[in-house]
Amino acid sequence: ETAVDGLLHALYRLDTIWLQAICVGLVLGLCTIVYLALFASNSASRRKAPSTPKSGNDFRRGPRMRPPLPPKIIESQLMSGVASAQTAFVDSMLHWGFAVITLDGEKLRPDILEYNKQGAAFFAQDFKEKDKLETVDAISGRKANKGYLHVTAKDQHVKEYLKLNINDEVPAFPAPLRPAFINVFNSSNELAKNCLQLVATYESAPGVPQFTQPIYDHLKRKVDEKSSVSLIHYFASKEACFPSAEHVDTGLLTLIICATVPGLQVKDRATGEWLEVEKLAEPQQDMFVIMGRKVELLSNPDHTTAFTATDHRVALPARTERSSFLFFMDVKQ
Repeated sequence: ETAVDGLLHALYRLDTIWLQAICVGLVLGLCTIVYLALFASNSASRRKAPSTPKSGNDFRRGPRMRPPLPPKIIESQLMSGVASAQTAFVDSMLHWGFAVITLDGEKLRPDILEYNKQGAAFFAQDFKEKDKLETVDAISGRKANKGYLHVTAKDQHVKEYLKLNINDEVPAFPAPLRPAFINVFNSSNELAKNCLQLVATYESAPGVPQFTQPIYDHLKRKVDEKSSVSLIHYFASKEACFPSAEHVDTGLLTLIICATVPGLQVKDRATGEWLEVEKLAEPQQDMFVIMGRKVELLSNPDHTTAFTATDHRVALPARTERSSFLFFMDVKQ
């Protein structure tokens, strides 16, 4: 009996060990099958993945493929008519709603820096002195949208402007500011006209430009009358705020130099998200070009291209000041 019991016990232990081995083997085999299936799937995805976009037209493939900013365009190449720079500019305006131009010329960037310097000295004066540059509309008797403007809300300073056109007769114009303004207006206007030409003559189909020839000829004659240079000083606020809420500009094109204090945000046309573009560009070196509403209003009725106004805003953290330079290309209504 003892021998039989020992044999049965040995057989039981052997059977248990085999069962355990079989279970372990099944688990390992299942894990191996799952791993091989996942590896094959990832390999197929990598083989099918599209290559990195090489041109602006590829931006239309979807938001995941978009870089954080459209390709930067070199000012000197754009102004000298380099075809690749012109194509990149049009693609950026079509698919992003804005372009980024790196200023490398001998005129515009130095003119902006000098005007910013003179503007900072102007804003540093007390309000009594600055108010001398306020202008009044001759018809309505209200403050005109030019000269010096001061915006408040709930008895708090929000922002102040210095907005000037080349033909404005502004009283008490500070002597150092006038020549700096004339220089920066002319150099900004030259770049803006080059950009406008590329937008105006872009054809959505052969023989169908963005603007008809009579409209474009009129714009070329009249933009100097309405275009303006603006310096904006945003006052610090106790809380994070949007001192310039979401909006589109009313003119044709707006040129905005990248500020030293990031704040400009542009709405991504593909995702609807807000791009903090100034955090991705070089301060006082890169310039943003955005579109205003009149590009849409004056477009050729037969044109099918989606040149539309650019949604943008300014966001500031608490206790943060900001200064901004803008050139508004515009025409009278």
